Amino acid sequence: GIAAPAGTAPALITQLNGIMNQGLVQADVIARFEKNGLEVATTTPREFGTMIAADLRMWTKIIKEAKITVDVLP
Repeated sequence: GIAAPAGTAPALITQLNGIMNQGLVQADVIARFEKNGLEVATTTPREFGTMIAADLRMWTKIIKEAKITVDVLP
């Protein structure tokens, strides 16, 4: 996925999303992504945000239930 900094103007987000989606439906782009083991999908900014939020909820739950911690090295 592609993300922009918080506070980016909605009109710019919409424009960038349109440009990205136009590129991601081209056969040569799809082939290049798939050759590298990636799956191509286009979404709206809202759909992508919803997907990120769902992933965060899922991984937060998994990490808490598994009692996973992070060791910070000096």
